[in-house]
Amino acid sequence: MRNDTSRAARRNGFTLVELLVVIGIIALLISILLPTLKRAQRAAQQVVCSSGMRQLAIAWMYYADDNKDWLVDGWPDRDPNRPPGKLPPGRRYQIPFFKGKAWGAQYGNSEAAIREGALFKYARETKLYHCPGDDGWHLVSVSINGWLNGEGSPGATPEVIHKRSDIKRAADIWVFIDENDWRDYQFGYNLGSFMVRRYDLHWIDAPGIWHNNGANLSFADGHVVYKHWDEKGTLKMSIPPYDFNGVGGIDLKWIQPLTAPK
Repeated sequence: MRNDTSRAARRNGFTLVELLVVIGIIALLISILLPTLKRAQRAAQQVVCSSGMRQLAIAWMYYADDNKDWLVDGWPDRDPNRPPGKLPPGRRYQIPFFKGKAWGAQYGNSEAAIREGALFKYARETKLYHCPGDDGWHLVSVSINGWLNGEGSPGATPEVIHKRSDIKRAADIWVFIDENDWRDYQFGYNLGSFMVRRYDLHWIDAPGIWHNNGANLSFADGHVVYKHWDEKGTLKMSIPPYDFNGVGGIDLKWIQPLTAPK
């Protein structure tokens, strides 16, 4: 009787081989499902980022409505004590959409930089300024078009745009973009101004690649576009060791006409 009970117990248990087979099957299933789960996570992050980008674009429009059509300052690291330069008569530099360290050591990569920026009145959540797909430590991962009341490009045409009414086709000009500022190691934060040369096939800044090798861009009419970067060179700029040779191709040609009016 005891022998029958012992044999039944052994039959009801798992042998070592059976356990190894089960573990192998589980590991195989995980290896199959994990990439799918990661893609789903990135897709969800892209949706959240897109929503934040849209809210920032709307805030950018509200600012112009409240400031006699003038655009928010698009150069966060502009020295506030610098003379107006090429600005129209009577127009001085204003507080940028977030404050870079040119405004003080407490700014740059801090919540104070965002909260004291000119757009926080209209977009009152600090998380809107950070893409959830960016796992870096900087708080601001979105940048503004440098041609829109920003730093521009010395000696280049067209001139920097200062008023919203000067944008004739708002659906064709982007305002905010995901940026992976490869200079973080040097300055300690994303500088927040994204520059694109209009007629030269060389990148100046590196776009974000957090959304399945793509980035979100919000436009002057409030809509948001997802752009998948097609060139390996574009991706290399945002991946350590940051191979930034600056040479662009079809990706740069895509964004150039959307950067400033012709």
